Amino acid sequence: MKQLALAFLLSFSAVVLAQQVPHQRLISVNGIAESKSPTLTYKTDVTLTMDNNYYGEGPYNTLAELKTKYYETLTDLGIDTSKFVEDPLAYAATGYRKEGVVLRFETKDEAEILKVTGVRMIQVLPSYVQVKSEISEAQLEHLMTLALEDARKNADLLASTMDVKIKDIHTVVTNYDRSTYWMSPSSDLDYIRVTVSYTLK
Repeated sequence: MKQLALAFLLSFSAVVLAQQVPHQRLISVNGIAESKSPTLTYKTDVTLTMDNNYYGEGPYNTLAELKTKYYETLTDLGIDTSKFVEDPLAYAATGYRKEGVVLRFETKDEAEILKVTGVRMIQVLPSYVQVKSEISEAQLEHLMTLALEDARKNADLLASTMDVKIKDIHTVVTNYDRSTYWMSPSSDLDYIRVTVSYTLK
């Protein structure tokens, strides 16, 4: 991820020098700031189904029996099973013909989500893990300041190679959305990016 961030910084992917308004020249660059310790929430869905497995009949005859055994296994691992939320509609959407349920689990503990997804039982199907990053207002303000400072540094570097001078900020656009979305763990959660356009003297 660090290498990708460095490549992004050096590429200046949005560099332009254009006549947007008569007698006004603009230069646009990217700035980036890394969030060192965002608050992360992890989520996964686990499907319990009475449908037969690939190798024949499952060892549990009822959904209640399967769920009890599954929860016992998790309790032995130190997992609080009260955190699970049943989602009947999600199970209906799976297309399984027999009785079953989708159990949704959320936690801020990475080790805990790994324990849940690591359980291997017949008729228990763990799903992929999703991650949501949360940044406080104070953290966001600090990161935006750092990203703007980085953009100015990049603009000064680029302007010096073009033998021009930076004047004022014209526009600022950021990739950050105040809404929070569930993403895959490999998603780029740790960076705030801005694209800043400067007028030239």
